[in-house]
Amino acid sequence: MTRGYVRLWRKTIEDAVFHDPHLFKIFAWCLVRATYKTVSVPVVTGRGQTIVNLNPGQLIFGRHTAAKDLNMPPSSLRNRLEVLKKLQILDIKADTHFSIITVMNWHSYQSDTTGAGQATGQAKDGQRTHTRSVEREKEKTLYGEFVLLTEDEYQKLLQLFGEQGARDRIEVLDNAIGSKGYRYKSHYHTILTWEKKNEKQQLHKPLGGLAY
Repeated sequence: MTRGYVRLWRKTIEDAVFHDPHLFKIFAWCLVRATYKTVSVPVVTGRGQTIVNLNPGQLIFGRHTAAKDLNMPPSSLRNRLEVLKKLQILDIKADTHFSIITVMNWHSYQSDTTGAGQATGQAKDGQRTHTRSVEREKEKTLYGEFVLLTEDEYQKLLQLFGEQGARDRIEVLDNAIGSKGYRYKSHYHTILTWEKKNEKQQLHKPLGGLAY
């Protein structure tokens, strides 16, 4: 029972159990102790032995053993279990020698077809996005120390500004990134944006004491 892992809803932080450390400790203990598949467990009852069938989300509960594991008095544990039962977090069926605790809604968030599928899908989508990003970066050429441009982007800059003009603008961006640590998604569009800003500033510069 000590191997593997369980899932924990993010929504748990909105529940009352989360705001009581003792209740949450008991809930977490039950969560990790519960079986994840249908099993038959032999249980000693007095001088004899009986077989108990457990479904996913269930565990055999002995108050004194659990109290020792959880480091709390058996009476306190009993009272807190009743609170969890009222909150419909756990269900408890008592027998003469033991109890069976059921973690409510186990299948809702421990099933492999729910959160796991979503998490796996998100991971795969993230990997595909990262791969596409890396592929795009590989298509770009480094100009100076920091500026990355595709061949098509560089040719467009040559058409707009000529060879020297393109080099000057690339150098300005390269120095800005190197000295101030600026980060831009597209260095090509950054150059075009800066050029538009410069054109606007030129239009509003005073000429012969007059401003446009």
